[in-house]
Amino acid sequence: MDKFYKTFIFILFAGFSTLQAQITISNTYFPNVGDTISSVNITPLLGEIPITAGGGNQLWDFSQVQTNGVVSSDTYIDPATVDTLGAFPSANLALSGNGNGVTYFRKDDTSFELLGFVGLDPTGFGLNLVTSFQPPLVDRTAPLDFLDLNTYSTAAVVPFGADVLPGGVFDSLPLAPDSIRILVELDQVDLVDAWGTVTLTGNKSYEVLRQKRVQTTETRLEIKVPILDWLDVTDQFGGQSGGFLGMDTIVTMTYWAEGVPEPIAEMTLDGDEENVTSFTYRNDEIITSTVPIERAGYENVYAYPNPAINYAKFDCVNLKPDFYDLKIYNILGLEAYTERYFISGNKMLKVDLGDFRKGTYLYSLVDTTGKVITTKRLVVIRP
Repeated sequence: MDKFYKTFIFILFAGFSTLQAQITISNTYFPNVGDTISSVNITPLLGEIPITAGGGNQLWDFSQVQTNGVVSSDTYIDPATVDTLGAFPSANLALSGNGNGVTYFRKDDTSFELLGFVGLDPTGFGLNLVTSFQPPLVDRTAPLDFLDLNTYSTAAVVPFGADVLPGGVFDSLPLAPDSIRILVELDQVDLVDAWGTVTLTGNKSYEVLRQKRVQTTETRLEIKVPILDWLDVTDQFGGQSGGFLGMDTIVTMTYWAEGVPEPIAEMTLDGDEENVTSFTYRNDEIITSTVPIERAGYENVYAYPNPAINYAKFDCVNLKPDFYDLKIYNILGLEAYTERYFISGNKMLKVDLGDFRKGTYLYSLVDTTGKVITTKRLVVIRP
């Protein structure tokens, strides 16, 4: 966090000479019902995407970034059409997660807020829970200007009964709990640290403001046992929780443009803020195929969404008829998943990631001769 404020101080003094030229973004970058958000997500090569310092009148040319990414598309819907609206009656926008839950938002003239979601819990046990943020978490504000600095804090308590969990989960405890709750505390710092022009593939350019977001989350697990009050068991079960417990910090840089309801580009940085670990850019063509055009004719496998939360789909393309083993390994090289499929040509495989811990994995597709079709990275995250 110290690095964040040092950056702000530097920009504050360096930016005075460019304040007159920078753009302002109105609330036209807030989404509306019916807006389709289409983007391409890639895992860039080390150093492929440079991280520039803050300041004004910059040019970010992303037109040469690799294009073999995963295309995703979502449409904002009227929450009145969803049967779980009762959990968030003040919502006026929603996003459905393809059967994995619904995220609810509220917007007015000056803010676009995340209210919470109804869907699978982060423990990986497959529970359908309601997560409500109090107060709502501000995702966007308007108008947006260079050097805008905002901080937000929110929290969520997700309670559920111990009887809904698989047997044996709490066998190590001297007393069996009758209730469980997940506590989430989130702090967010947003700084508009730069402005300039972004160029994407096809030489499409946008005048943008860049917003740096540092989001720190602490997630704890508490149990209620007879007679005693709530007990914090985060340390005891941290290693069994799929990695969602404890402290986590995510740093992103998002490029916003007037009148565009999704980021023009967004990058996630590593812990040292020296490399880009994930890069997403706007898909102007709203391509429906997840297979990159330039790879047509080559056997390959593409995982999406990536990063993934509850599941991942693997698009297998241009494969000769054979039995193939889809294997997923953890960062230590230990096999976390394997399944055999018969594939001829193209086939989509869906894998449940509910039992996977948060972290980085490698996936491979191997034919019956032992030939490895591909080995790529898969990132699993938890809300």
